[in-house]
Amino acid sequence: MISFSNHSKYNTLLTGLWLVHALMVGLLIAINPNHYTTIDSHVYLSSAQNLLEGHGYVLMEGEGYRWNSTFPPGYSLSIALVARLTSLEVLWASKIVNLLCSALLLVFIRIRFGPRKALLLGSFLVWGPFLRLWAHTWSEPLFICVLLIWVDQYQRYQKNVGTIQFGGLLLCGFTLLSIRYAGIFIVLVALFHSFQALMDHKFRRYHGHLLLLSGIWTLGLLGYWQANLHWSGERYGGERILLDGALFENIRLFAAGISKSLLGYDIEATAEVTLANVLAPMRLLLLIGIGFEVKKNKIPLPNRRSFWPWGTLRVGFTYLIFLFTLRLISPFDAPGYRLLAPFMVLIWWALLYWLAQQKPNARVVTLGLLWIILSWVQLIPGTNLRGQLLLVENIWWDGILRHCILP
Repeated sequence: MISFSNHSKYNTLLTGLWLVHALMVGLLIAINPNHYTTIDSHVYLSSAQNLLEGHGYVLMEGEGYRWNSTFPPGYSLSIALVARLTSLEVLWASKIVNLLCSALLLVFIRIRFGPRKALLLGSFLVWGPFLRLWAHTWSEPLFICVLLIWVDQYQRYQKNVGTIQFGGLLLCGFTLLSIRYAGIFIVLVALFHSFQALMDHKFRRYHGHLLLLSGIWTLGLLGYWQANLHWSGERYGGERILLDGALFENIRLFAAGISKSLLGYDIEATAEVTLANVLAPMRLLLLIGIGFEVKKNKIPLPNRRSFWPWGTLRVGFTYLIFLFTLRLISPFDAPGYRLLAPFMVLIWWALLYWLAQQKPNARVVTLGLLWIILSWVQLIPGTNLRGQLLLVENIWWDGILRHCILP
């Protein structure tokens, strides 16, 4: 049993984790000239501003307004709500929304799993790609936090079927769909488990429930797309089905995206060497070192009935397969840290939940911290090693030594 003092220690570390996350996200936002906004960001912000002004969930088009069918309204509604409550501009309200998401997620997993596991599971928030993701005005931070809560509720539902649990899971699923259309992948998760339940007589009572959930979520999204068509003339913001994706090109792009997200190594960068590429072998060695330490500690693999780690892995790979298949028929941007973030965090959660069965030794913790710190080099802008090193030198000399340390 963990003592009260240990609880206090982990609670303090958990608070410190969020503060580091918030400070680094704030620093990234402050030093970026456009405060990490993109074309998609302006769509979210414009819709939020129009909601505040009472025009509805619309975008300015020509001399009038048009219903925003490009993205579902969840993120813009959240921005508008925070802007209303705080009187902040929608840009800064969007940053508050992202930081509130991470804070509420840590509170949820602290209540659900205790402070030690919450510290491990929440450590993805200080991983380089996720710091950059949280700095952007994108819906992904909100989507990821709701998805992680959905994964937990979904797995708990399989152990405790009831009307309240069914309603909570249904609502959580619709919340996902209200943030990103990609949330429809949860239907595939439910259908897979429905088929699995049908094959196993011990779990057949879940079969009908999972089919019902899948049907309601699907009908809900189809109904929303039909409303989009009625109000804007487009189901989901324009034509997205092109049917000209190349299989092997898709495989190459996904491999490159996962490699860059996990190790910082950009296999597409052939002309210029970057700091992240130089340090990628070191990060790989750190992962191998962690693997050897885990093997030495002989942490047993979770058994087949251990829903949490195996179930989380299944959801993660279902999302990856869904995204891969979707890109074959709708060639959107190459999958990078933004699109792959739900997959990466679900795999992270499954592995860390497994490791949390035993208290990690000091060597594993040290290697893990070094791996996370090295991921921060992915935050340094620039396309070549020389330029990045000069930037780091200037930041260190002008921004830290001259103004903070030297008199």
